[in-house]
Amino acid sequence: MTREPDSAQVELDKLHEELDHQRRLVRMYRTIAHQLEERYGIRQRTLNTPWGRVFLEFVHDLERRLLSGHEEYGDVSWNRSDAELEAEVDEELLDVVGWSFLRWGKKRLHDAKEDD
Repeated sequence: MTREPDSAQVELDKLHEELDHQRRLVRMYRTIAHQLEERYGIRQRTLNTPWGRVFLEFVHDLERRLLSGHEEYGDVSWNRSDAELEAEVDEELLDVVGWSFLRWGKKRLHDAKEDD
């Protein structure tokens, strides 16, 4: 005659399964964190900050943008002079400020319309 496991044993087995699952997740998380540090130099303590995940997304988007530029233009930018790069950065900064003002202004106008 086969004896059914008692409820305490069933509960203990469930806890062991959950513990094994948590251990697998910890190992996976450590592996990913190690890869991030090797690939991007992002340390574990950075990922544990409120802005850590956003920073990781930023790095990912930057990498995508750089690769896109490389595919379109090749390595031409590496041969530009410091003065050319400085002028390019200055132009881009004006673009960023201009786009920021445009975004700010549109939001203000939109908010003003809602207040009416």
